[in-house]
Amino acid sequence: MAKTSKSIQIREPMTWCYIRQSLSRVEQRHTADFQYDECYQSWKANYQRFGFPKWAGKQNAFVDVDTSGRKTRFEERTEGKRLLAKVREGDHLFVWRIDRLGRRIFDIMDTVGRLVEKMQVRVHVANLGGQAMDLGSVAGKCVLMGLSLAAEIEGEAISERTRATHAYRKSAGLPVCGRPP
Repeated sequence: MAKTSKSIQIREPMTWCYIRQSLSRVEQRHTADFQYDECYQSWKANYQRFGFPKWAGKQNAFVDVDTSGRKTRFEERTEGKRLLAKVREGDHLFVWRIDRLGRRIFDIMDTVGRLVEKMQVRVHVANLGGQAMDLGSVAGKCVLMGLSLAAEIEGEAISERTRATHAYRKSAGLPVCGRPP
């Protein structure tokens, strides 16, 4: 930690990683380990070019497990709250995909706006063709709008498919909830 002349300690900028894992997606590519690895690979591919702070490892990862991106706002999630309390001006936050922050356009915009505008944190999406997109840049804001809308539409489509599946299973006399044995 650096010290100022008034003995106030200021820490160096840090790189953080936020992961939201849905239990229904564990069998697929959405595991916490997969998301962490993707964020790390994006950081590694871009850190020298963009001057990212050092990657500190999994102790700087915030993982919300079995948390709905549609039903629970980022700031209401256990690890979302912890992250908001820990990040500081100059820090960098990596997420695998924008929908990890939320499935509602206004929630995503609010979260990124709070981090970028109010807290001066640089937010990066890892899975954009090998580039770590800075959502605070002009181009990043344009991409953020499109990705946020896509995340909300995808969330609504998932809900519609789930409701249709439940209705079918109910009409067929099959259990509606839970996974098959």
